This record gives sequence, C-alpha cells and structure tokens, in this order.
Amino acid sequence: ELLEELHILPEKIMKSILRGRDKLCTLSQYLLVQTFNALREDGPYSETCGNAQCLEKLRAIMDERYPASYFVFVLDKENSGVLEDLSKEESGVCKNCASMYITASTDLKGRFWNKLPVFFMEKTWEELDGN
Repeated sequence: ELLEELHILPEKIMKSILRGRDKLCTLSQYLLVQTFNALREDGPYSETCGNAQCLEKLRAIMDERYPASYFVFVLDKENSGVLEDLSKEESGVCKNCASMYITASTDLKGRFWNKLPVFFMEKTWEELDGN
C-alpha cells in the first residue's frame, strides 16, 4: 500500500500526497451532502416536482446506501449516485427529481474533478498540460 511506502519519498512529495488524500476524503463526504442540498427550494437545482415525498425518498436512499459512517469516494461512483441500479418504481423518486439529482451530481463531480490536481500539486489541469 502506498501509505506504507511514503517514508521513502521526499518530504515535500509525502506532504502533498497526504494533504491531497485528506482533501479528497473530506470533499467526497461533503459532495454527497451538497448534491442533496442543491435540490432544495433555494438550491441551484431546485427545479424538482415540489413534492416533499420525492426528496424524502431520495434522502432515505442516500442514508441507506451511504450512511455517515461509510466512506464513499464520489469520483468512483456513477453520475446517477444513489439512484444507480434503481428504477423509478424502486426508488419512488419521480423522473424530474431524479434528473435534477443526476444533473447536480454530474456538475458537482465535474467541479471536484477540476480541482483534483490542486489538492496534490497546487497546480491546475491547464498548468499541468503546459508542463
């Protein structure tokens, strides 16, 4: 495992890896919460059906699939997130709310991905492409 071999790396690189890993862990959990929050009335993806039961069903699925004690690395998950492998009937979430959730998940993951090299190397993708 990488963590067991960190001691052989130069200190600056070791610190960058550890700092990036911590940031990934923190933001993965944060992103799960933000995806749901983005669907709320005042959120940027609030064009849902307006039925509180839809969002409650979505929250229940999220709580069941990703309990607080369970670490989820969001970039490993499909854009459908907690709705992955569930039909509309199985989830109880209407098509409009599911679509808004997937859009929010996709957009937030995209923002997360764009910041990924900054976490480890303090450079953007563009700066890395130029090197």
